[in-house]
Amino acid sequence: MTRINGFTALRLLAAVLVIFTHSYSLGGAVEDPFMATVGLVPASTLGVDAFFAISGFLICGSLMRQPQIGRFLAARALRILPALVVLLLVTVFVMGPLVTTAADYWERPLTFQYLLNGLLFVWRPFLPGVFEAATTTPVVNGSLWTLPMEAICYLVLALMAWCGSFNRRGLFALTLGGYLFFVLGAFHKDFILFNYAGGLIAEHLMRFVALFGGGALIRMLEAPRALSGPATLAAGALVVLAFLLGQIDWRFFPYLYLLAWPWFVVGLAFRLKALAGLDRFDVSYGLYLYAFPVQQVIVQAAGGSMPQLLLFAASLALTLVPATLSWFLVERPMLRLKPGRPDPRLTDPAGNAASSVGAFAIGRGGG
Repeated sequence: MTRINGFTALRLLAAVLVIFTHSYSLGGAVEDPFMATVGLVPASTLGVDAFFAISGFLICGSLMRQPQIGRFLAARALRILPALVVLLLVTVFVMGPLVTTAADYWERPLTFQYLLNGLLFVWRPFLPGVFEAATTTPVVNGSLWTLPMEAICYLVLALMAWCGSFNRRGLFALTLGGYLFFVLGAFHKDFILFNYAGGLIAEHLMRFVALFGGGALIRMLEAPRALSGPATLAAGALVVLAFLLGQIDWRFFPYLYLLAWPWFVVGLAFRLKALAGLDRFDVSYGLYLYAFPVQQVIVQAAGGSMPQLLLFAASLALTLVPATLSWFLVERPMLRLKPGRPDPRLTDPAGNAASSVGAFAIGRGGG
């Protein structure tokens, strides 16, 4: 499949949607306009779901090109963990001391326990005296909860490759399993799959597995017609229909949405080839990582609340600074260390090595 696509553009849009919703929840504890209109999901859900669908497509392609499991996992770790670790260090050693109200910030074990978030499957959301007076939530970075979900999706693909089920039937079973478990409500909304600090809610994981698996299945099928303009329009129409049916009964919504959303997102990426140049400046992961604490700082400085659209504009502009630094100083150098053949997005359209490029692992994405 062509390497000239709009995946980076869609990831950037997805990150902006997450920032948009958080601007309303943090700025005034209200629903964003999209949620207020459709009453089904906030804009951030569309963004996060797009991340997982794109991630499934790209990560599946990565494993198909590089079937050695060790190299596959090393590449995934290099894409997600270095930027995350730097974020945590900046949060604890720079932001925390500047905004904390705790005189014993450095003496509290909780301060350094926050760094355990870098293990992915440990959830330490608080820092001493940091945002404790917030009117919405004292959580320092509410965006990190999706990262262990994505890591599980990566591990599932690696396990499938190891046991010989990384094929069309295997991915179809994975997607169908996640889909059925979610839409049929197999897990109680409070059921925690893994008993780590903070918990990993099974219902959310099943939704992400369905979306990630859907993206991966599309890649494995390698059917150009499935990504054609008419197919993309049809998938988009099904997404709209899902929202319309959801107005009649919200339970109808996920049945169509979970099936159509990955096809629409992936197909749309191949309709946005004109935006492929954004691959050289992929700040989507950095935006996703840094936006929430930046928004918390802005709201605290404003006295606990502020106009949501103003918070959205200010936080987006300010977050571009650490996101850009993260891309050029951390993420892009780490991509060059990935084992095996270079990432396709490290080449220009002609296939030659590029001096500056773009890629993104999630979820929060894939790459």
